[in-house]
This record gives sequence, structure tokens and C-alpha cells, in this order.
Amino acid sequence: MDMEALLAQKRDFEEQMNWITQVREDVLDTVFLDPAQSAKPVKIRTLFDMDFQTELIQLLTKFQDVFAWDYSGMKGLDPKFY
Repeated sequence: MDMEALLAQKRDFEEQMNWITQVREDVLDTVFLDPAQSAKPVKIRTLFDMDFQTELIQLLTKFQDVFAWDYSGMKGLDPKFY
């Protein structure tokens, strides 16, 4: 195996290790889409950059009416279930 192939394998290995490390360090943060009522919690990755987190929270807040926040909001479930 030539030196270039070995270096490519080393880069691939380092990228995989960086990804594994990142996944282990990933933490979820709880964000409330309705802070006044401390309701409608969602989990957001802390490894997203702040601009993306802000845009994501704004999007989720804007469309929060499309989520089922409890079992009764899930159409088609037997009421005995909840």
C-alpha cells in the first residue's frame, strides 16, 4: 500500500472518530414553544449552531398547531388508550 492510500485511510479514520466523539457529546436541550405557560416542550440538539437553533425554534413555534401535544390530539387513537 502506498503512502497516499495510508494517508487517505488515516483521514477517514480520524473523520469517523470525530463523528463518534461528536455524537457522544451531543446533548439535547428542552425548549418550550409556549414559555408563558411552560408548555409544549421540544428537544433541540445543542451541537446545532445558535443561528440554526434560533431559526428552528421560530419555525416550530410558528407551526406548533400541527403537532399532537397529547394522546387526545392524535386522530384515530381509541379514546380508551388515553
